[in-house]
Amino acid sequence: MFNSFWNRAADLWVHKIMNPPLRVFSQSQTILSHPRICLFLVGLLFPAFLLADFELTQWQYFKTIRLEGMKNRRVVRVRIDDDVLAHSGPIDKGIRVIAGSAAEIPFDILVDNDSLLEDAHSNVALLDVAVSKGKYQQFICDLGSSGIPTNRLTLVTPSRDFAFRADIEGSNDRKTWLLLAHNQHVFNWSEGQKLSLEFPDTTDRFVRFLLWLDGGKPIELTGVKASRTREHKGQLEEVSAQLNSRQLMTPQKLSEWIFDFGHEQPLVNRCTFEVTNRNFSRVVDLATSDDLKNWSSGPHFEIYRRSQSGRENEFTTIQTNALEHRYLRIRIQNGDDRPLEVSTIKFLRFVHYVVFEFEPGNSYRLFYGNPDGHTPSYDLSPLAAVPIGLRNSTGTLGPQETNPDYLVPVNRKPWTERHPEILWIVLVAVVLIMGIFIVRSLKTMGKEKPE
Repeated sequence: MFNSFWNRAADLWVHKIMNPPLRVFSQSQTILSHPRICLFLVGLLFPAFLLADFELTQWQYFKTIRLEGMKNRRVVRVRIDDDVLAHSGPIDKGIRVIAGSAAEIPFDILVDNDSLLEDAHSNVALLDVAVSKGKYQQFICDLGSSGIPTNRLTLVTPSRDFAFRADIEGSNDRKTWLLLAHNQHVFNWSEGQKLSLEFPDTTDRFVRFLLWLDGGKPIELTGVKASRTREHKGQLEEVSAQLNSRQLMTPQKLSEWIFDFGHEQPLVNRCTFEVTNRNFSRVVDLATSDDLKNWSSGPHFEIYRRSQSGRENEFTTIQTNALEHRYLRIRIQNGDDRPLEVSTIKFLRFVHYVVFEFEPGNSYRLFYGNPDGHTPSYDLSPLAAVPIGLRNSTGTLGPQETNPDYLVPVNRKPWTERHPEILWIVLVAVVLIMGIFIVRSLKTMGKEKPE
């Protein structure tokens, strides 16, 4: 729609240049006196590709989003399945959420990966700030009440160029203190900083920490932030892959596997090796490709299993960035050892969700399959629209359906790409015309005398 508009506008502009209408301005008039001309000239400076619009004919597939039993406005998350990943291309560009017949709505993509969550305490008071010159600096934090789990204190200070050891203690009565952590380090240098002190979870109301100055100067402390951090383990799902080939490369002393994920967006984050050998340590090389000819090598990994004193220590799962290639080649360097007995190699990825705001009375569909899709940009994230407690509402995707309105794209470049010289002529002309009007306006203003 917008491309056709700009094509007509460009044709009209060329016609106007070739046959300019006669228009006379008085000396007292400036370009600022004609806002329509200003808007038209400025509008021409914005190319058509900056405008976004959902075109139903450009998206090959869709799935109905099932939101059963939902009656109130809320943010929902829907799990993205392998059908969508296989046909969407880059996930940040290749999907759209549509309400009703063809109304595009804002959405986010949420990846349920490993993360560190932090719960901050709102009321933290500093008590008994004391200094023993050259020896130590003491602070006591009052968290306001007991029973609130805490495991991190972060110093707020403008001081720089320091590095101190610290001990942390906890108490409920400020009389009996229990050591929580010993020999922690805080520093703030030009190369970096560490102002947080970590310790095991405590529910004590008071937390005291000692900075051992070791002859240095005390720092200026303007506040302390107390919080509790906890690890969130992301949700993983298995990724199906077909074994394309497997071989033992004797001269190179390598074992090689090539897997085919069937599409270029497997987004694999974990590779797990099930090995029957008891004691081993091998280097693993990964490489990716889209055509089985050109390979991009990744970093080296080590997998091992060691049995010592009746205890077994192993590392047989390697972590990768989300793989965006169809083929994965795995090579294990055997050296002079016998090849490992690998029974299975499993692939896992973090679950991806599409997140959007549900409005009662609307139906929703997820469209995908547009190779020319771009990353959408919205004013507000739907994650900010509803409190966190309501974000657990989930929907599901129906079966894949072919969009009956889809039109196979014709290999025809836009008008602006077929005639780039005209676009440059227009831009130069606009700049010159605006410059002429501005110069004339300045001259006119200079000639006018105040009454």
